Amino acid sequence: MKSRRIPFALVMSVALLLACSGIDFLVRGMWYPTSFAVTLGDVDGDGDFDAFVANGHTDDTGEDNTIWLNDGTGHFADTGQRLGDPCCNSNDSRAVSLGDLDSDGDLDAFVGNYNGYNAVWLNDGKGNFVSSGQTLIREQGANSWPAMNSIAVALGDLDADGDLDAFVGNCCRVTGGSATDRQGVTRPLNLVVEPYDTVWLNDGGAQGGTLGDFGDSGQFLGPTETQAVALGDLDGDGDLDVFVGNNKDQANRVWMNDGTAQFSDSGQELGHTDSYAVALGDVDGDGDLDAFVGNYGANKVWLNDGDGTLTNSGQSLGSAATEVVALKDLDGDGDLDAFVGNSTSVEFWWNDGRGKFSDGGQHLEVLENHVVALGDVDGDGAPDVFAGSFDQGYQVWHNDGVGPFGQDSRRQTILYWLVGGSVVALGLGVLLLVVFRQRPHNQRMKPTR
Repeated sequence: MKSRRIPFALVMSVALLLACSGIDFLVRGMWYPTSFAVTLGDVDGDGDFDAFVANGHTDDTGEDNTIWLNDGTGHFADTGQRLGDPCCNSNDSRAVSLGDLDSDGDLDAFVGNYNGYNAVWLNDGKGNFVSSGQTLIREQGANSWPAMNSIAVALGDLDADGDLDAFVGNCCRVTGGSATDRQGVTRPLNLVVEPYDTVWLNDGGAQGGTLGDFGDSGQFLGPTETQAVALGDLDGDGDLDVFVGNNKDQANRVWMNDGTAQFSDSGQELGHTDSYAVALGDVDGDGDLDAFVGNYGANKVWLNDGDGTLTNSGQSLGSAATEVVALKDLDGDGDLDAFVGNSTSVEFWWNDGRGKFSDGGQHLEVLENHVVALGDVDGDGAPDVFAGSFDQGYQVWHNDGVGPFGQDSRRQTILYWLVGGSVVALGLGVLLLVVFRQRPHNQRMKPTR
């Protein structure tokens, strides 16, 4: 990865300035994040939301995943853990989902990796993660790609046996070229390899194996170019179905579960836009799950008739490149509003209770981001925002309870500045927002009030 050397004297001057201002800073070695996904959950068991950040790369240099622990007030500290395995390309992560995979009472992580093997990281209950040793991959024959491009992961009890299984969305058609398998053997790829979504079943429960170990169900769901997945009981039969968001002009799909984690295509083609996010919830108050789909372009709302058949509501919401969608009652009126994370902003869309959405008018300008998560990180009962970027650090926006995010909301910015072979990580609080970039004129300061 290219870097720009910053004079040491300048670094020390900045450090001295921050120290004199009463702002703490930490020095971290050999790290600069390119983040693709973040999931919030209480990984250390202290009752607040922490952050698991999935990092990857946009060139040929991988980056490991990181764990950030919350002090209970919404301020995050880097644990120093670097969760990646160069042997298996699992340091190019694009998705992560938290859940108690081994049924020991804490949150573990299922990580989806790009051009590599998916991984399971087990938690010791205090927020320390160790690799389970699993390299979850499907090899489809002598001329197939010995890796998956996994973009989305959702955890749920798909086969109703009491443990968490994983639905993994994969993408990216491969043609020609060559590939190196896990034994280090390089071989030509003479066939077109189509991506298929996969279902990984937890070996506990009905499988009678070890909780937290996963086996391939053998299903080939697609071919597809999946960018987002969401689990929910769409047809009201008591099991978890899947809404899949696709790109490259592929229609979004709904896969129906028979109750044993065997999925069949519902036959619906729900739009042909580039869909990168989807959230399920009862937006029109009729007792079934609808879908809010985030697109590169206008976002769409699909209403469920109760048996899993979804119809376009006709709404076209916004025009930005949406990466993240969440549904939550943000204004306290009893219905589900939409939290939308775009490439450079966060938007809020208010629901009228019947599934009709209007722009809330409050747009948070965030670092050029690919990762946004919504959760009450400071314990005040109001949802806050954790936003990350490709290469500019993280921001935390605190909700002050006046609307979703008032102008007096506190921001915490966790930033990295690459200095030669090491990185300065800065945690900034109420007064200053400082953004460092690996470009000329790389320091920008502005007040938050």
